Amino acid sequence: MKRLLLVIVTSLLAALAVAWFSISTNGAPIEARAQAPVTPSPAPAPAPAPTVSVLTARSSLAKGAAIPPEALGRLTLADGQLQEGLLQDTPANRQALLALAAPRDIPAGTTFIAADLLPPAPEPVAEPPRPVGYAGLLGTGMRAIAVPVTAETAVAGLISSGDRVDVMISYDTREGLRAVRTILSNVRVIARDRTTGNTSDGTGVPRTITLELDPEGAKILALAMQTGDLMLVLSAPGGGPLPLIIEDAPMLSSRLSGGDAPRAAPATTRVEVFRGNATQRVLTLPDPTAPPASQ
Repeated sequence: MKRLLLVIVTSLLAALAVAWFSISTNGAPIEARAQAPVTPSPAPAPAPAPTVSVLTARSSLAKGAAIPPEALGRLTLADGQLQEGLLQDTPANRQALLALAAPRDIPAGTTFIAADLLPPAPEPVAEPPRPVGYAGLLGTGMRAIAVPVTAETAVAGLISSGDRVDVMISYDTREGLRAVRTILSNVRVIARDRTTGNTSDGTGVPRTITLELDPEGAKILALAMQTGDLMLVLSAPGGGPLPLIIEDAPMLSSRLSGGDAPRAAPATTRVEVFRGNATQRVLTLPDPTAPPASQ
């Protein structure tokens, strides 16, 4: 009996102890519970920064060399590091570079720029040095030739450097007529006597006028000076930059006098005719191969 009572008392004490511990824990002040350590939640990972890729040269390229596909590389930059003018890595830009030659010497690792897509500027053509002295007044391939003149053959001296003139020749034909025709047109005057400036003031008549002609025109003028009398005719500008060789039909003096040109005797052909033992007969016939007589 004592033993059963001891067990009951022990169990009751144990139950009381458990109940007291539970009440003391649940009834702790709020401040004490707030000070209990709390494990923080992990912060979200930051979003990756935007990037952009630009084209670079994997190998060195010499100016004018073709750009092979394997020579194109890529460099990735942060969006804020992209400098103006750098060539972005796009299919269109790659295709455009492959179709061009290197516009400059590009060391390996160098980035391409937008200007590399522009067509190369043409190389400047060096102009040949201008000759010194009076030869510098002539155009390319032109010649200078002087013509003796008088007041009557040089428009009373009213011709200055830079003017344009026509050259006429007056000569005698085989038929004894006087003929005149134009042989050159739009010829530039480059000097009066030894003066190349504008001296057309009407106060003096030069003794020579120097003209600018191409080699063929210079030959025609040199031959004309040995053939007849020359006359310069002042012409209006605007006929073009080059002189012209004129195939002009001559005007004959018979047009002014109203008379016919003397007719040359017709050319004849001697024909001998034999009829067996008959007497020889001689006929004179017009020569069909002779040119017609001048009118």
